[in-house]
Amino acid sequence: MMKGLMDFITGDTTVAKRLRHKFIFKLVPMLNPDGVIVGNTRNSLTGKDLNRQYRTVIRETYPSIWYTKAMIRRLIEECGVAMYCDMHAHSRKHNIFIYGCENKRNPEKKLTEQVFPLMLHKNSADRFSFESCKFKIQRSKEGTGRIVVWMLGITNSYTIEASFGGSSLGSRKGTHFNTQ
Repeated sequence: MMKGLMDFITGDTTVAKRLRHKFIFKLVPMLNPDGVIVGNTRNSLTGKDLNRQYRTVIRETYPSIWYTKAMIRRLIEECGVAMYCDMHAHSRKHNIFIYGCENKRNPEKKLTEQVFPLMLHKNSADRFSFESCKFKIQRSKEGTGRIVVWMLGITNSYTIEASFGGSSLGSRKGTHFNTQ
């Protein structure tokens, strides 16, 4: 997903140019390169699942998480943040889907966090499953990037998951995903 996003957002299409003109994109390709180099998909070299460590306040414990959060805080203060999106691969469910946060803070904007996932579904119904999206905050997930960033005030804070198993939808049923 990250390569596909980087290729698209740096491309010459009218849509990509329009997006670059309207938004500043900050892409952090990988927070656990030390773990990946030894075969881990989620854990750092110390064996810790970095996506559960976003509540950390000690820079030395999880520096990649600490500096990412510091950058997000700075951007919130300087120019605002329209969206945070953490990209993951999913090993069990099919399709592409999103985990978001249920907006209980402002009843007037109750469904705001569901607009972006619904747009993805409307534009990519053979890949993206809105029905598989969840917008609940589970206690066991409170240390994840999307929830901690949501607590910083970013309503559109998501984890987007793409299945290792590919799509089970429409014309793409039974196919795997690629960077296109």
